[in-house]
Amino acid sequence: MNFYTAGDGTSGTRSDDKTETRTDLNINMAAGQSRWQTGPNYGWIHTELSPEVMKYLWKLIKKGEVAKDDYKQRLAGNISTEFGIIDEDNYFQDNIVLPQVELFRNNNGGSDPVRNFVQMSPGSPLRLTEFWVNCSKPGEFNPYHFHGGAYSFAIWMKIPYDWDEQSELKQFQGTKIQDRKVGCFEFEYIDMLGGIRNFAYRLSDAFEGQMVFFPASLRHTVYPFFNIPGKPEKDNGTRISIAGNLWYDTTGMGSEGNYSTILKESAMKNESESYDYSNDEFKNKIDIKKKSRKTKRKGFSNL
Repeated sequence: MNFYTAGDGTSGTRSDDKTETRTDLNINMAAGQSRWQTGPNYGWIHTELSPEVMKYLWKLIKKGEVAKDDYKQRLAGNISTEFGIIDEDNYFQDNIVLPQVELFRNNNGGSDPVRNFVQMSPGSPLRLTEFWVNCSKPGEFNPYHFHGGAYSFAIWMKIPYDWDEQSELKQFQGTKIQDRKVGCFEFEYIDMLGGIRNFAYRLSDAFEGQMVFFPASLRHTVYPFFNIPGKPEKDNGTRISIAGNLWYDTTGMGSEGNYSTILKESAMKNESESYDYSNDEFKNKIDIKKKSRKTKRKGFSNL
């Protein structure tokens, strides 16, 4: 008997072609026997990085702080500081990220979590073309979003709080424990019945040095953490994480051929050109509406 799946292990990086089947499931059962069958779905990978890798990443962060490649215009984060870093000699890509891709494929019928039309050919290589750092202060957060590319990852470098302590703050008392999302990293996805499911990591410093590797289109969020009353603000610290995206290198140009990079360069060029808003037609229309509202409010207050 054949079961439809994401791939059959021989299709390169193709994904959701349901004509592909897999026959390696043991379905020999006795009469009257029942067995739980998990439907085909994607997951993610959780990895503990080595001290050597963490040392390398901290080095990249220090260099990124100096280079100041601002990523804020490219990201959804409502946080203070986001800047790009460079994977020197593709060390992180080749030694950490690409092995994660192989592990994901091995658990997904040999496929990547993308639609078939995304890549130009099954042999298109994946490259780490976006690599950045997030620095969040108390009260800052990353709203629900998804990334571009095929795969993404998040690495917790520094977590200056403990969910257990955060969840006991006064404002969360009376809230069900499972709904106390303060300081959490959370995935959101749809189950086989169409319901929305969530998986939250309740972060603490125990998560420092750990990475989650997941499909780029998997929605996720990072909730804010807060100052602890009586604790000096300087001791509350900054949450530091690293994220990145893998794209198909269909141009053979690596990161230089990444469309998002081209867009960024175009945006930077446009930002350098000044614009005179004094004669902007749309702005003038807004000003007229504002004056109209003020007049209406004034008339109403005099009734």
